[in-house]
Amino acid sequence: MVSLSDSFADGWNGNVLGFRQNGSVVATFGVTFKTGSASGPFYITLAKNLNTQIVVTTLGTKTNEVGFIIRSLNSTIIYQRTSGSTFTTTTYFTIFCPDTQCLNTL
Repeated sequence: MVSLSDSFADGWNGNVLGFRQNGSVVATFGVTFKTGSASGPFYITLAKNLNTQIVVTTLGTKTNEVGFIIRSLNSTIIYQRTSGSTFTTTTYFTIFCPDTQCLNTL
């Protein structure tokens, strides 16, 4: 489950983030967040037992306004980014493993 926020309340200004598994982006979020201070939650299905990176897929502007929370289905926070700092096209935010302990490494 992904919930998006924007500290200036003007949407994500073209920024799109994604989930990368096995070297490929398997889902994205933020593409439709064009206005307002909050959007979501959105439900995204990821393959279990695979290391998953949260990465930048499209770099827009005003990245310092972008915030988001990734939660498991039981509402446990997997990752939270608050607004206030910028990011670039090469930023990856975290690595996590959906639903269980991953045995493979990146």
